[in-house]
Amino acid sequence: MRHFRIIYLIPAVCFALFAQTQAQNTEKAPLLNIEFQVYIWPNEGRPPMNGENVAAINEGDLLPEYVGQKIGLLDGNTVSLLSADRGRLSSAVKYTGAGPIRFVDYDSPTLSNQPRPIIAEVHPPVSMTKGLFIFFPTSQGTTKYQLLAIDTSQEALSTGNSFFYNITPSKIAIKVGDRQMQMKPMEHESVELDNLRDSKLPIQIAVESGQSGDWTLRYSTRKVILPDSRLIFLIYNPKGKKSFYRILTLNADK
Repeated sequence: MRHFRIIYLIPAVCFALFAQTQAQNTEKAPLLNIEFQVYIWPNEGRPPMNGENVAAINEGDLLPEYVGQKIGLLDGNTVSLLSADRGRLSSAVKYTGAGPIRFVDYDSPTLSNQPRPIIAEVHPPVSMTKGLFIFFPTSQGTTKYQLLAIDTSQEALSTGNSFFYNITPSKIAIKVGDRQMQMKPMEHESVELDNLRDSKLPIQIAVESGQSGDWTLRYSTRKVILPDSRLIFLIYNPKGKKSFYRILTLNADK
């Protein structure tokens, strides 16, 4: 009888091991379920690239000319055209499948024995169900764009809040309403939109003057906004003007 019990246990053990292996494989390759919009940076400056020494960026380090090809979303073997143009938010796009999300030149010829060149790709976390992908033109190899992925879901960016991104190569001090903070390159902060003066949000940007520890005001503005907005503020240097600062405002609900 003991031999029969062992025989009966073998399939059960094998099935348990198979189920465990399947679960592990599933964990390794989670599926994305995300709705996103695209914004193509209008060639006025760029953020530091991954691993780039920000101290080496100078005012002559400019973007290449705007990459004008039509952008296609690659989903398996299918390519769909994104309704996007530089300086404008695209309509919402739904993607369900394995990551990363890859983009190709929509007009590039299709060869049966070669995959289309990837011009950009993004690795959003599985938890991101709604996002904004900002495309920055770059001249690195076949990759035409560097992407910044921003979580625009209500859980990440609730009503009456905003994101401030420092996409300059410099450390800055910023005052938003009554709140003051310092931001390193590519850092971002969440700020409540509760310090309005006549529906205007005062914003000031300062930079450190050499090694003195003093801060010099470089930019001051007042943004007209609604208190229940969900906004994304991108702080950048205009093309070729590292000492100048500007702010681009995007609405997460449009």
